Amino acid sequence: MLPKSHVLLQVRVLTLPKIGQWLVFKQEPLVKFVLMIFTLVTVLSFQAQADDFAQALQDYPVVVYVNKATTGQMAQKIAIFVEGRQVTLDRVSTGREQFEAERFSETPVGFYNPTALAKDHVASKSGIKMPYSIFFYKGIALHQAVDQGFNTLGRRASSGCVRLSRDVSRNLFRTVEEYGKGRVPAFNVDGSLSFHSNGDIVKEDRYMTLIIVDNSRKDRPDLYEKIRKVMK
Repeated sequence: MLPKSHVLLQVRVLTLPKIGQWLVFKQEPLVKFVLMIFTLVTVLSFQAQADDFAQALQDYPVVVYVNKATTGQMAQKIAIFVEGRQVTLDRVSTGREQFEAERFSETPVGFYNPTALAKDHVASKSGIKMPYSIFFYKGIALHQAVDQGFNTLGRRASSGCVRLSRDVSRNLFRTVEEYGKGRVPAFNVDGSLSFHSNGDIVKEDRYMTLIIVDNSRKDRPDLYEKIRKVMK
C-alpha cells in the first residue's frame, strides 16, 4: 500500500505488448517543491528579460517604431519617440511585399540602427530621388516620398524602403543627425540583447537611434504598447 504522502497519477500509455496499460507514478513532496522552484525561476527570468529590455530602450534618446501591417489602427504608421516622449504619429508606405523583377520588395522586420545618412540620395539603379535617407539595412532606408509617392502614404507601395511625409522625413533626419553616435545597447535583429560574462548589456558605438519594424495587425500592437509603457 502506498504511503499517504504520495499522490497517485495514472497515465494511459500505448505500448505494443499491452495496449491501454495503466501505469502508476509516485509524485514525492520533493518533486512538488522542485516544480515550484522551477516555476519561480522561470517567472523571475522573464521579469529580468523585461527589465533588461526596458533599460536598453531607455538608453536610446531616439526610438522609431514602424508598423508595416495592412490592417489594424497602427498599420502603415510610424511613431517617433524622443527623450521618452512620443513626438510623431504619421502614415508611411512600406514595401509592396511581392516578387518583382530582381527581388522581393520587402521591408525587413526587426531591430536596427541607422548605418548611414544621405540628405540628397539618388538610387544608383533606378535613379529615383530619396531625400533625407536614413539607411538601416543594406539599401533599405527611411526617406521622404517624392512625386506620386505622397499619394500612396498609408499603404504598401515601395520597393522596400519606408516612405515618409515631407515634414516627418526632414525632422527625423535632423533629429538622428543631431543625436549622432554614442555607446548604446547592441540590440540583435530579433530584439534580443547580448551580455558580457558579468551580466552587463553589451554596448557598441552606433547611431543613438533605434529603428524597430513591426508587422502586427493588432489595433494596439504589443511591441508598440511596450515601447509606450517604457517611454512614459
